[in-house]
Amino acid sequence: MGALRLILGLLLAVAVVSFGVMNMDPVSVTYHRIGTYKVPLFYVLIAFFASGFVVAWVGGLFDRLRFYARLMGYRREVRSLKRDLEEARQKSDHLLPPPAAGANGEAPGLSRPSGAAGSSPSGTQNREGGNVSVN
Repeated sequence: MGALRLILGLLLAVAVVSFGVMNMDPVSVTYHRIGTYKVPLFYVLIAFFASGFVVAWVGGLFDRLRFYARLMGYRREVRSLKRDLEEARQKSDHLLPPPAAGANGEAPGLSRPSGAAGSSPSGTQNREGGNVSVN
C-alpha cells in the first residue's frame, strides 16, 4: 500500500510541475486598495490551493478537538462508574456474610446436585448428558 501511495504522489507531483511550467505567464492580481501585482498564474493557483488546504485543516482541527473533548468526558465517566462499582462491591462484602465452605471445599451453591450428569452410579449418560437408568 505504501508503494502505491508513493507512485500516486510522484504522478501528482509530475502533473503539478508540468502544469506550473506550462502556466508561468504573468497575470494581474488586484485586491481592493492593496494594489495590482503581476505574478505567474501557477503561483496564484498554488496560493489558492494552499489557502483551501489550510481552511480544510482548521475545520478538521475543530472536529478533532470536539471529538477528544467528548472522549475525555467518556473516560471521566468510566472512571467514575468504576469507582462506584468498587464502592458497591465493598459495601456488598460488608453486608453479606462470607460463604461457608462445603464438605469438599466448594461454596454451598456450587456443589453438583445428585441428579446431575455423571453423578448417578446406577445409570449411564445419554448424548444430552442426562442419566438413563438401566434396569
